[in-house]
Amino acid sequence: MATRYRLKSTKDPAYIILTAGGGVPSITSGAELVLTEASTNKQVITTLDFDPDSIEYAQWALALPDDYNGGTMTAKFYWCANSTSSNAVVWGIQGVSYTDGSALDASWGTAVEVTDANNGTAYQLRVSSETSAMTIAGSPAGGYLAQFRVYRKATDSGDTLTTDAKLLAVRLKYTTL
Repeated sequence: MATRYRLKSTKDPAYIILTAGGGVPSITSGAELVLTEASTNKQVITTLDFDPDSIEYAQWALALPDDYNGGTMTAKFYWCANSTSSNAVVWGIQGVSYTDGSALDASWGTAVEVTDANNGTAYQLRVSSETSAMTIAGSPAGGYLAQFRVYRKATDSGDTLTTDAKLLAVRLKYTTL
């Protein structure tokens, strides 16, 4: 008797990593780029520090991978805090893409957000859940330039961490062609 296998019809996910060191604090209401050296083993930790009292931003520009299918993306935030609090942070992200001849002062796409709690230990890695699907403004496609803007929504009632949230990286998940 022959066995039949059905191939999956969905495309495989792939990832883009936005590191804190590759981000640029916004000129208006920007996060702070900080280098911290660990006391014992001397690892240098690069973070974008977001204040607890106001919304701050950082941005990344990149050419989208050629295998990107032009659809939505999700984000996962890697961060820490110099705090023993178990209170939470609200992270947000939005994006815009550009084609040849596009105006660079274009509107951002609709933001998506996720809330993640610190775990009560200072300088311990936190990894958020994935956001819901983010639609990138413009006409996103593989090879096009895109910008992503990350923020801490410190004014949200769910953001209760009273110290800086230190962003290490963001993982963007997209579907391939």
